[in-house]
Amino acid sequence: MRKDAFDDLACPFDYNAEITLAREALHERIGAYISENQHKSYRKVAEEFGISTAAVCEIAKRYARKRKRGRTSAFERFLSVPEKVTFNVRHKIGEKELQTVVTVKKSGLLQEQMASRDIKSDPLELMRDAVARYFKTRHVTIGDDLNNERRAEYTYDELWR
Repeated sequence: MRKDAFDDLACPFDYNAEITLAREALHERIGAYISENQHKSYRKVAEEFGISTAAVCEIAKRYARKRKRGRTSAFERFLSVPEKVTFNVRHKIGEKELQTVVTVKKSGLLQEQMASRDIKSDPLELMRDAVARYFKTRHVTIGDDLNNERRAEYTYDELWR
């Protein structure tokens, strides 16, 4: 059994360099742990290792092989939506209950609204809400009913105004 953990170091040694090497080795191990445990949140990992969540984020940026995606900008979310989205809408005109297949094209107004909102807004949810408001109903689902012959096509701007 060794008397001292530093027996293998030649004296005198550069203390700061040795501490830096040890810290980098620990960070590599934490980074590997983050990569292997994608299902765990950074907060949970920070609690397990007794470090701050900011430190876990920094370690993950530098050492984790598979990092979690960060926040996406409104523009990236806007680009992720297809050019046209189809909704099934159940609504009333007078006493008649109808079902219409509505196709909505995205537009610049949708992008502006996503960028102006403080909270993370889902473009599909914004489009769905615009269809629901336009047809004055809450029965709006994403999808295409091929059996339905009643169809309509709008841009997001037309539904919003």
